Amino acid sequence: MSLSQLGTRNVVTLAPDDTVQDAVCRMVEDNVGSIVVVEDGAPCGIVTDRDLILRVLAPGRNPIGTPLASIMSTHMITAQDDCPLDEAAWRMREHKIRRLPVVDERGRLRGIVTLDDLVGKVAALRGDVAEILASFHAPYQAV
Repeated sequence: MSLSQLGTRNVVTLAPDDTVQDAVCRMVEDNVGSIVVVEDGAPCGIVTDRDLILRVLAPGRNPIGTPLASIMSTHMITAQDDCPLDEAAWRMREHKIRRLPVVDERGRLRGIVTLDDLVGKVAALRGDVAEILASFHAPYQAV
């Protein structure tokens, strides 16, 4: 399974010169907690709901005139679509991030995988393994 199949392919994106207000409106419209900031098809930053509180509301910045470029996290940790799930999980843990943009070989955005996506996959795999193990320990039934 590729990362973009596990996560979301229709990522909510905006440009660096879009405003914080634009981001808030999109987050509400699309019911998401982050916006990937994209330039020429490649992710150049990310803005999360937490960023909005810490970098806009707390310091009293004006969301109407504040460009995303001035508040976004720019140290982008990404993974290519063929990255193994355990590697993706390691990157998220190592960099303390909950969202991992998925890019193609040219660095263009293809999707996003969240911590919730990984937890869901692990839970499904664990359920499958538990079911297989239970079948080995099922009571003997005469045929």
